[in-house]
Amino acid sequence: MRISEFVPLQRFLGCEFEEVDTPHGYRVVIVRQRDKIMEMDKQFGDLRDELNPKRRKRNTSLPLNALQWDDVVLGECAKLLDAKLKERYQSLAGCVGWIVGSIRSDARFEYHMVASMLSGPRMWDLFALVWVMDYLCDKADVPLI
Repeated sequence: MRISEFVPLQRFLGCEFEEVDTPHGYRVVIVRQRDKIMEMDKQFGDLRDELNPKRRKRNTSLPLNALQWDDVVLGECAKLLDAKLKERYQSLAGCVGWIVGSIRSDARFEYHMVASMLSGPRMWDLFALVWVMDYLCDKADVPLI
């Protein structure tokens, strides 16, 4: 077995690592997942164009009224997704799950809420999931320290 010289970690499982020396003499490791978030944005950006056409910034990871039962959601928002949109919902939820499971714990609860609807998502649930995606994309440069 051959062991190579130690090389500082720069990338692992889609995460980028950067070491920064602070003025106080501490070394801080900054962890980002920008590439994976941008890949998710590229793959599912068309959903954002449809559900957030004004490209509003998402400062919270879910709308305040995100948890809505069937008797509260009305109209177009109450419709169940067709098979194609349901598959996209599940794929987007998987991407969000990977990101929040590995580094972005600030949206972990929100992911749990939207993932609980994987078997029968409504249009409202897709809106909430796209909101989480928007939040992650808006905060892609915010690192874990």
